[in-house]
Amino acid sequence: MSDTLYRSGSPLAVVPHLSALLVGIVISLIVGRPLGWIGFLLPLGPLAAAGVAKALGRNPEPTWRLAFGFSLVCAVMIGGGWSLMQAGGAVPPLVLIFPFALLAFLVGLVNFVLVCVSRAIRARKSIPLDYPWVPRWHDRPLGLTPTLKEM
Repeated sequence: MSDTLYRSGSPLAVVPHLSALLVGIVISLIVGRPLGWIGFLLPLGPLAAAGVAKALGRNPEPTWRLAFGFSLVCAVMIGGGWSLMQAGGAVPPLVLIFPFALLAFLVGLVNFVLVCVSRAIRARKSIPLDYPWVPRWHDRPLGLTPTLKEM
């Protein structure tokens, strides 16, 4: 038996990939409605999943780092887009960037949900994972090896 908690192909394999989505849903329920600033908290999901695995004395599947990198980029797009949309009310010249902020918010949100669900399905079926939008400068701090990037 492997020492990995979220081993690919197991029922728990979906946890790191859906954890950011679950964080967004739970915080939206606590707040009472979905708000764009919640997007900034999305990276807490994969971190929490890895932390639970470590607390149980097991190793998390290394692909949690891909989920974390992807949720960081989506957090900037969703939270940043929402913040820029709200800034137009406070600073009138920023109204001009509203369409671009709305586009970033919507593209980030829709892509985030679709990619999280599809990567959870892939992890459950042991299909190799590939996350979009994980920039190269994230590789070293996140510990992404070239092999992990190709998964």
